[in-house]
Amino acid sequence: MSPPMKSAASLRDELRRIITSGSLRPGERLPTERELSSTFGVARNTVRRALDDLSRSGLIARHIGRGTFVAGGAPLGRAHMLFNDPAVAAGALDVIEARLALEPALVELVLQRATDEDFEELEEILKRADNVTDWREFESCDARFHRAVAELANNKMLLNIADDLARIRLEPGWADVKARTLDAKRRGEIQAAHYRILDGLRSRDADRAREAVRAHLLDVREHFFAAEAS
Repeated sequence: MSPPMKSAASLRDELRRIITSGSLRPGERLPTERELSSTFGVARNTVRRALDDLSRSGLIARHIGRGTFVAGGAPLGRAHMLFNDPAVAAGALDVIEARLALEPALVELVLQRATDEDFEELEEILKRADNVTDWREFESCDARFHRAVAELANNKMLLNIADDLARIRLEPGWADVKARTLDAKRRGEIQAAHYRILDGLRSRDADRAREAVRAHLLDVREHFFAAEAS
């Protein structure tokens, strides 16, 4: 039995480590909430919060009546190997370049298929992020915002690709950079960029929204490699 844990964040990080290490494979079912509660010595609501975080980041998929499963297929392993390659910075560059190719291109589909109510839900995610101070909670909100945008494109293949790319957030190298850099100033900069993306989508201005997405990702790239170099 693993040692008792006091917080949902601790449990989330341990489950993330287990999954990304390959101990639980893509498509494999996780133990029930009751079983996880017993194994890790935490309350059921702590388990539920940890699973909610992992679900928002795209690492697991929760299905009512069926259970909770490790998301995706082989790309999870590819993402893990990519970020654990000795040339970590090169791996991160590959991921960010792939996001630059994918995420601005999603804008057209989002504008075709999303409703005004959908954009209100995006705003709710950003409002939650406005009020968090812990970098892990902010990172979870950040991941949820980008996934929610991808969901609005309503294309399962593109969403799977976006999820595969998003899993890089769960790797230790990426988390280390975030832990060192996600101070209040940086969180404010990211939030401002997210609100610009939302404003472009809400105004149904494809050029404006695409440019906001692209500018945000270029900024992420710049800050990531500046942090790696420091």
